[in-house]
Parts: sequence; C-alpha cells; structure tokens
Amino acid sequence: MSSAPPAVALHHIDKRFGPVLAIDDASLAVQAGEIHALLGENGAGKTSLMNVLAGLYRPDSGTIELSGRAVQIQGPDHAKRLGIGMVHQEQRLVTRFSAPENVTLGHPTPRWLLPRRYFRTLAERLSARYGLPIDPSSPIWSLPLGRRQRVELVKLLHHGARIIILDEPTANLAPAEVEAFFGAVRQLVASGRTVLFITHKLDEVIRYTDRVTIMRAGRVIATFGTAETSRAELNQLMVGTAGERAVQTPPSSSSETSRRVLVVRGLRVTDSARHVSRLEAVDLEVSGGEVVAIAGVAGNGQTELAEAITGHVAGYRGTISIAGRDIRGLARGRWPSSAWRTCPRTAARSGSSEARAWPSIWPCGATTARRSAGPAGSTAPPCARQPAR
Repeated sequence: MSSAPPAVALHHIDKRFGPVLAIDDASLAVQAGEIHALLGENGAGKTSLMNVLAGLYRPDSGTIELSGRAVQIQGPDHAKRLGIGMVHQEQRLVTRFSAPENVTLGHPTPRWLLPRRYFRTLAERLSARYGLPIDPSSPIWSLPLGRRQRVELVKLLHHGARIIILDEPTANLAPAEVEAFFGAVRQLVASGRTVLFITHKLDEVIRYTDRVTIMRAGRVIATFGTAETSRAELNQLMVGTAGERAVQTPPSSSSETSRRVLVVRGLRVTDSARHVSRLEAVDLEVSGGEVVAIAGVAGNGQTELAEAITGHVAGYRGTISIAGRDIRGLARGRWPSSAWRTCPRTAARSGSSEARAWPSIWPCGATTARRSAGPAGSTAPPCARQPAR
C-alpha cells in the first residue's frame, strides 16, 4: 500500500436543499490511478456528492483535500483549474459544433487566430493517445450517445483533468461499447489519472472497478476493494435488505385491465432527411392498469415510437388509437379525454406535454438524447428536427 495521500479525500460533507439533507456526513478517499465506483440507488446522493467535488454545489460543512492539500472549490471553473472534470449523465456539448470544436472550447488562444486544422489535429491526437476515437467532421447532434461520450472525455483531457468523474456513463451503451469504454478508462488510470464512476449496476462494479463506496440515503455506508466483496453483499448494502424489497401493487379490476387504452398497428416511421427507416411494422397494445416498458439500446426506435404515439410525428404509416379512437389528423384538443401525458428524457430542454390522464409515455435511460433545439414556434419536438449540415 502506497503511503502517498489520496488523490481525493472528502471529509464529513453535508449538503442541504431547504429541509432536505441530500448528503449526510459523507467521507470518501480515492487513490490516484484507480477506478473507484460510487454505488447506490437513485436518490442515494452519489451525484450530489460528486457535484460538490466538481464545484457545482458548495457544501454546507466538511472539507476537501486533493493529494493531501486542503482546498475550497469555488465553482466549476476553479475545479477545472484544479484538474477535476465531470462527464454528466445529461451530456453538455454544443450540438451544432463538431467534436474538435467542442473539445477545444475555452482554448487560451482565440479560435480565429489559429487554423481550423490545428484544433482538429489537437483533438485527434488526444483521442488516439487514449483510445477514444472521435468523428472529427460530423456535428454532435448527428452522433450516437457513445461517440458523444468519447468527445466529453477527450474534452476533459484537453483541459488537463487528472480526476475524472463519470456519472452513469454506460446507461446508453451496448455491451460491446461498454467493454471498449472501460478499455479506454483503464488507459486513463494507467497514466496516473483517477476515475470516480457513479453507477447502480452491480455487474459493472464487480468487473471493472478497483474499489467501491456504497451510499444510501445520503450517507456513505461502506468502502471495499472490489475483489473483497460480492454482488450479494453490495446489493444488501445498497438497498438495506438481504434481498429485493417486495413492492405491494394494488390489484386492478378485471374490467380495467381488459380495456385497451392504446393500440398501435403496423406503425412505420421514416427519417425523410436521411431516407432511413426508424420504425418497421410495430404493433403494441396497452390495457388500463398496466405499466409497459419499451427496452432497447439507444437508437433502436424507442424515442420515435414515443413521439409518434404522442402526436409529434405526422408522416407515419399504420394506425394509433387511443381509447378506441384513431388519432391521425386530430388536433390534440380533440383527442379522447383520457389521452396522454409525456415526460421526455430531456425535459429540461424539451419541456413536457400532457392532456389529462393516460397513457404516460416516459422515454427513460435507453432512449436517444435530443439532437437540437428547434425554431421558435415549431410544434414538433427538437428530436424530430435536424439542422442542415
């Protein structure tokens, strides 16, 4: 065991939001050159604690040390100067810019004083050095989430990050992409960088990390070397019981469950700009009282299905019926009174749409991020439009 001080040490951190104690006396130490998982359920305080380290939140009490030196992080810019960078779950790139343009934002030399090729070469060298290939010419909005994530990482490296925080980085990656992603992360820690990995995925913790800290209800419960623990033990510590907690679901009446509130038949959606089929002959039935999940790797049509059902895609083929009524051509004000409510994955940018009741369409972590903001006054959601190349 090295006698060197931890690369990061958080001591007795508290953070309140009004009456809510989001972080409760949390302490954490992370060594240089390790992948350290921060494990817990949604709402456990993982991201809030890392937002303190990244300078987004000021702690109400507690201290932070970097390599044994006490620091008071004044904000995100100060954290960046201290070598701390964070890839957020909701990616923060300029979607109309290319990868090199995003990577070199904030470069000390004004962009107009250097040729564009200089910035492109700079980004490509960084991506090649750490095994993070990026597309240097396409705008960010046109890239899948896995490639955008690489751009975020290369951007942090360009700005000199030595402590890298990854918030749920594999939420939208296919298994092969996860393997490649952690291969690149291993290269980062081999160069002496420290990676903090926020997650609730036990298998990834066991397979890819060196140590793990478990959080529950804003408190740090335990820290282990990953090789010293097991999936069962981590699950027990994370949820607070030896097994999965039972959820009591009130029974639905037979008349309610037999009533089909949403029927989709032969739904086809084509991206006319790219001449690519997004949905092919999709059939779906949802009855009253049901919760229906639509699962898949990002980019497999979940977002397009939700948009078609909620009236944001006009040029589809097939039928969509809500409460027994075909919605094609109907203004939303004339939809059945039990119509729908939708909360898009990027509600902060896109807002939400609602009628009065059901079905609720929630495109969660498996869907594609919005590609661009649309023109003012447009009725289609941002992901249904793409800026001209």
